[in-house]
Amino acid sequence: PFFFTRPRSPTQKKRLDWGEIKSPVGDTTLMDKKSKKKLEVLRKRHDKLRQQLTGAKSQMDDPGEVEMIEKQIEDVKSEIEKLKNS
Repeated sequence: PFFFTRPRSPTQKKRLDWGEIKSPVGDTTLMDKKSKKKLEVLRKRHDKLRQQLTGAKSQMDDPGEVEMIEKQIEDVKSEIEKLKNS
């Protein structure tokens, strides 16, 4: 089919490869399926928490909420590192 033969532009590749741009961890080619899935879920959770943090900083209804979200982000980052190093 056509979509398999069409070459990608360098900018399109970078847009599609999330790990190359934003990931706090490196290459995941040697991981098993279960670990890759868990890593994908953790990355999505990290993105969601970053968005929540931005919203919490803009509203500042509850001052403890920002600290709680920042702690959750650190926990997710440590889980990602632990998974990557295993």
